Amino acid sequence: MCAAANAQEISDILFGQNNKEDYMGQYNYNGKRKNGFGIERYKNGAVYVGDFVENEISGRGMLISLKKEISNVDGAYVYVGNWREGKKSGRGVCYDASGKVVYNGKFVNDKPSEKSSADSKNRSFVIKDIDNNLYLGEMSGDSQDGFGLTLSESGEIVYGSMKDGVRQGIGMIFYAPDVWEVGRWSEGKFSAFKNSQTANADIASFRASNKEQNRIMREQLFAAAENFAQAGLTVATMVNDIKGGGASSAAGGDEAVDGNVPSGKSRSYYQTMYDKWESKAKETYKDGVRHKASAETPGDFRVVTSEGKLLRTYQRSMEQVRRMAKKEGFNLKVSKYETVSF
Repeated sequence: MCAAANAQEISDILFGQNNKEDYMGQYNYNGKRKNGFGIERYKNGAVYVGDFVENEISGRGMLISLKKEISNVDGAYVYVGNWREGKKSGRGVCYDASGKVVYNGKFVNDKPSEKSSADSKNRSFVIKDIDNNLYLGEMSGDSQDGFGLTLSESGEIVYGSMKDGVRQGIGMIFYAPDVWEVGRWSEGKFSAFKNSQTANADIASFRASNKEQNRIMREQLFAAAENFAQAGLTVATMVNDIKGGGASSAAGGDEAVDGNVPSGKSRSYYQTMYDKWESKAKETYKDGVRHKASAETPGDFRVVTSEGKLLRTYQRSMEQVRRMAKKEGFNLKVSKYETVSF
């Protein structure tokens, strides 16, 4: 339910909600079929980042499918690995809503073909701020390791492989949807060997104009990710209730103990979550009002529009927390920042 909304948010954030294009990246020689590196969003909110061959997902890439589970792997919402003609083929890793590994191994014809590797304890999939850059991808322990997408502080969208926190191998940098470079990283240094027709434009100008926009984008992605993680935990609790005969029976009755509900979450737990989102909504509201009052150029109004969307994201988070609390018997007071607009 909320997972669907948040999946759509992530794809809309990357592409822009009003952008009618659903693909950015390389095409074949006549410009009619996706071929090479690219990012594509789907109607169900899923996002694919990686290789294409003549319109088919083939090669290496990651699929983030927060609305619907990854096919043939229970509880999986992210797949990172090899593809062939649109199907999982070869080695790959599936992650659940909280970023934990649910399957690590080989796939044949889109289905797991062996037992999951036991060597997965330190692997995870995260959305995390690292050195002021937002990283969406695989980790090994505390280090970026595997496939990942980075939204840099200066505005670029970068994707490719990471090893011990350093980019390695072939990848792509997007400065804008139609401004990109493909190249190779060696020990973190990038050397481009192919670019879009408009990539000869002044890259510095894209960085300057997109910096504020991408600050907001990072905030939106964080909010969407945290919302989804909460939704995933809620779904897990519901499944456990069904399998275990209900939370009340597992807890020995309907009465809360020491202020805790049968799920183990207290009123203060939900209030703390609500207060956190309220603080973010309040700050965004004030920024939006200030920017709207001083807006003079189309770029200024673009920032205001993005801040309005970010405010609504935080407000949905507040509403979600209240609903979760209400199911546990707690009524939280509605803040004015849950409904305010500018």
